[in-house]
Amino acid sequence: MFEAYPETGAVLDRLKAAELRLAVVTDSSGSSDSKRRQLAEVGLDQYFDTIVVSDELGCVKPDPRMFDTASTALGLRRDGCLFVDDVPSLFRAAIGLGYQGAAIIRDGSRSADVPALDTLAGVIRHLGLD
Repeated sequence: MFEAYPETGAVLDRLKAAELRLAVVTDSSGSSDSKRRQLAEVGLDQYFDTIVVSDELGCVKPDPRMFDTASTALGLRRDGCLFVDDVPSLFRAAIGLGYQGAAIIRDGSRSADVPALDTLAGVIRHLGLD
């Protein structure tokens, strides 16, 4: 069962209101249809300009093709994208490729090498949209 965190809809509403282009970059343990269906079932698919699913590309994060497919579809350069994830190795990989990165660290632990956000709502503050 796929569930979004409670703040997700409100945060995505705010980001879309700011006219930001948004993408999902996700690894799939099933089919791309199941990932897309999960997003649709919880009403999140409407927020995203592109959805990049690993089984469609034949690779998984942190392969650069995953990130670059999303940024290309959004019409943005790497340094114009903020990659947000809760897996330290993945946001470090994105940063290593030239993307901006921020980590959602819900358990309070911090790493000095990457901006840490307590929740997805922290993206709004991180981008100066509050």
